[in-house]
Amino acid sequence: MTESTARAALFELQSSTSPAYTWAVSQKPVCVRIPFPIIDRLEHEAVESFRSLSSRGSEIGGLLFGNVSPGNPLQVSIEDYELIPCDYSRGPLYRLADDDMARFDRSILQRGASGSFGVVGLFRSHTRKGISLDADDIAFFDSRFRDPHQIMLLVRPFATKNSTAGIFIREGGIVQGETSYLEFPFRSSLLSSERPVLEPVESKPAAPVSSPLPAPASPRTALRGQIVPIASRREMSPTVPAMSVEPAKPAADDIDRVLHQERRLAGGARVTYSAPLSELPDGVFIARDGESWLVRDGGLRRWTPAGYSDRIDPFDGPAAVLTPRATVEAIRAGYRPLVHLPALPERVCGLIRRCPVLGSRLL
Repeated sequence: MTESTARAALFELQSSTSPAYTWAVSQKPVCVRIPFPIIDRLEHEAVESFRSLSSRGSEIGGLLFGNVSPGNPLQVSIEDYELIPCDYSRGPLYRLADDDMARFDRSILQRGASGSFGVVGLFRSHTRKGISLDADDIAFFDSRFRDPHQIMLLVRPFATKNSTAGIFIREGGIVQGETSYLEFPFRSSLLSSERPVLEPVESKPAAPVSSPLPAPASPRTALRGQIVPIASRREMSPTVPAMSVEPAKPAADDIDRVLHQERRLAGGARVTYSAPLSELPDGVFIARDGESWLVRDGGLRRWTPAGYSDRIDPFDGPAAVLTPRATVEAIRAGYRPLVHLPALPERVCGLIRRCPVLGSRLL
């Protein structure tokens, strides 16, 4: 038995006995079954990449493998996944260049030749606002994943709270990328309070009262993971600590050490890194033409010792980011920095500076 065949047999055995979450939306042509072990492994890798200070990018991605069962709707069972490396030549996000796409193509061909699970879609982690597909996602999906059952999974990792996810499918050959029909917690402990057996249990007549497994009122054809409100879950399972699955929070010394490293000088100049301007959140500083500019309200504000003055429209392409990468990720995750002096005309800023009350508070 080859290694790939053995691996496929192992995952098939695990999937038949492991609990799973089933993503299903009424009157949609596809439903998706994801075993809890797959959810936990993939969430762990997405969060670790998001929190890593040594990784070149904050997002990961790759291929989804599994089986498809005919019917209405089609049932896609995800049995495995493969991370596809990205060079991050277009910034820290998982944006594919030609070499990255070639890696996808080689992996798709190798999987097809191995005779194991088929390619049922792709995934990537999503550290941007909302859960939606951009034009690059849709173009890549349309070029290589045209079958009606093939899906795209987005996982939104967080450093200090539970990850979420959304699945995107085709309807009439078209992918609606603005939003997923159903977002769900991407952590097995939030999808079920216990680990039930997935095989339907048949009713038995005259079942004794002392039976450890009482027969259900009626046979079920499928068991789907359900999203249960957190408050209700605590009432149902008070013995399970709510924070038992949360990663350890970094200490203040660890944060200072990271920021000090990212604020270092090289040859007397601040170290910058390149990132697409359109993906930077408000509150980030960039360098342009020897000056510092604040990203704010869909534009750029020039910083001067007198305050924030000229506003220009954003430009296309990468920007030289002055704000430390760790701080940028904190802002992207929800932290809101305080701008001490509003973006006002220089004449007004001068009046504020000369005010003995406001000047001492804002500057």
